[in-house]
Amino acid sequence: MVIDVTNEHITKNYLCSRCWGALVEKHVAGKWAVVCATDESHEGYVTQGFVTARRTMNRLEAAEVGSQYADILHLPRHNLKAASQALYGDEYKETRDVYQGIDGS
Repeated sequence: MVIDVTNEHITKNYLCSRCWGALVEKHVAGKWAVVCATDESHEGYVTQGFVTARRTMNRLEAAEVGSQYADILHLPRHNLKAASQALYGDEYKETRDVYQGIDGS
């Protein structure tokens, strides 16, 4: 099986390995190259599937930390929202769905 790896294929299916930002084609030193759209000094790329899986894992880890934090603060399990607000402020909304999965609400 031969996979045609073109710049277009890379920019559509991969993200920057450092910041997980988009990749773009850019004319650099007389040739076309794929670079990070955020910072050209970033090197390497990873699949979008890897980034999606890692973000999911990060959310689950954040939910676990919120749960442990609720235990430390002696908050009832149904009050994980307060724990997440204490940890993340307004950013808790990003992990709200994960928290709802833990406390069953």
